[in-house]
Amino acid sequence: MKLYTGYFARHGNHPRAVSIARSQPMAFDIPEILELAPARTLLADYKSGRIGWDDYAIRYRVRLGLLVAGHVEELLQDGMVLICWESPHEHCHRHLLADWLRECGHEVEELP
Repeated sequence: MKLYTGYFARHGNHPRAVSIARSQPMAFDIPEILELAPARTLLADYKSGRIGWDDYAIRYRVRLGLLVAGHVEELLQDGMVLICWESPHEHCHRHLLADWLRECGHEVEELP
């Protein structure tokens, strides 16, 4: 399965866009896969500075590990564009998700 990643500001209007964020901008009304979004508590801990990026990454990957890979595959479709808020050069859970999906054997590419 080939998947793509991107962010709302640039790819939110893509016809295959699916939000993997806890929320989305009001200008968008696209499908969501909340199972792939970071937990609210994880986001709060990171944004408040209670944890750093490394701890965030570990906790998010633990969350992904709790999802059975087969269940994730039920949620995804070939050609989907998994999007969230951050631009490509910022720390972002979609990059962690993309790495995890690659480890599960999927092809994942960030859209330009």
